[in-house]
Amino acid sequence: MPTTITRPGVELLPSGDERGLDPRDMTPADLNALGHEVMPAGKAIKAHCMECSGGSAQEARMCTAVGCNLWPFRLGASPWKAERQLTDQQREAMRERGRALARKSDATSGKHDNLIDADERTDLPATTLAANLSVNPGEEPRGEIRRAA
Repeated sequence: MPTTITRPGVELLPSGDERGLDPRDMTPADLNALGHEVMPAGKAIKAHCMECSGGSAQEARMCTAVGCNLWPFRLGASPWKAERQLTDQQREAMRERGRALARKSDATSGKHDNLIDADERTDLPATTLAANLSVNPGEEPRGEIRRAA
């Protein structure tokens, strides 16, 4: 018997009962049509707790529904996950990967073309430069790079 969709995301079983479709079998477009967006699980849990708390972040933080399976995760992080301990070598490797990604992103987007990278200056070592920059969402960076006092 073919599946009958009674409304978006819901199918009718032969027994006459309804069942939500398995989201793993749905396309991203189907999920978007239902109002869902791509987000990490922690963010989805936090959003659920905010909704349950009437949209109040304070109420979500103060939640006393300790029997709820989502209660330990209500602030958007897992209490079971140990804080990551990095060695200095791992920290430096992460910094370098971040710098490489930023350079790649800047090169492909043309963003920040008006800024001078201290490492690219030939007349001054990077340690003698100081930046005075201001960035607001939706605006291009503005400011100057000058000699440090």
